[in-house]
Amino acid sequence: MKCTKLILVLLSILLNTTLFAQGVLSLSVKVFDSRGKLIPNATVSLVEATTNATEKRKTNSMGIALFELDYGKKWNLFINGLNMEKEIIVPERGMSKQSITKTYDKKI
Repeated sequence: MKCTKLILVLLSILLNTTLFAQGVLSLSVKVFDSRGKLIPNATVSLVEATTNATEKRKTNSMGIALFELDYGKKWNLFINGLNMEKEIIVPERGMSKQSITKTYDKKI
């Protein structure tokens, strides 16, 4: 009897955490200039639309910034402070991968 109650309690906890779990988005952002050259060391920022929470990364030598978003829902993309007019959506459940390529011209 105690074993059955324990199993029911553990099952209930497991189901509750699964039902209310936030989704995860693995995001890769590749940044080029207007001549098609990769831009290393660019600041790529994501700003959550509701809370204004911010995640920032620098692009690596290949012009890529990687993000793992496990909170928030809608994020806006900025490169070196410029709004790139791109909305990123984190799934409600499960995992998703997304790659974005953006052109950023420093002269603008």
